[in-house]
Amino acid sequence: MLVLFAACLLMLVVGGLLPGSGRDAIKGWLSLGDMESSAHFVLSGMAVLLAMPAFGWRWWIPLLVLAVGGFIEVLQYWVPGRSASWPDFAIDGAGVLAGVLIAWAINLFGKRESDG
Repeated sequence: MLVLFAACLLMLVVGGLLPGSGRDAIKGWLSLGDMESSAHFVLSGMAVLLAMPAFGWRWWIPLLVLAVGGFIEVLQYWVPGRSASWPDFAIDGAGVLAGVLIAWAINLFGKRESDG
């Protein structure tokens, strides 16, 4: 799980810091279309969801993932062809929240199954 957690964070960082021309070339090559928002949401949520079983319910996990998203947005100011965006940061936050809620639900229903 830790390797997948690290992979999600790495994909967020690399994808978020690619210059605009490089990002567009990769999207075209892989026929990905306009999926940046979806990638922000899914990777942020998956990172939180994967870290929770490994580290337990630690408050710093969602904050770390959200901070990585914010850091990427700040760094994009200096990346050619990219710009910082509050909506992208909000999408990261929504993904983090979704990851926390899914992890909470899995934990809750897992406890009910084992109790019952």
